[in-house]
Amino acid sequence: MGTNLSDIPLNKYQEINPKIQKDVYECLKPKVAVERRQSLGGTSFTQVREQIKQAKELLANH
Repeated sequence: MGTNLSDIPLNKYQEINPKIQKDVYECLKPKVAVERRQSLGGTSFTQVREQIKQAKELLANH
């Protein structure tokens, strides 16, 4: 197995880019990462609910 991104110390991220701050860990949370996928057909919770709704409508009409 690999290393979780949230387990990497902040100073390692800052070696790549000194502008990275501790708020990077919020962005790395799985729920936050998934929810950011808002494009049509994306994996955000909103998009998935919409896809389920559309699938139910399609099945109900056939």
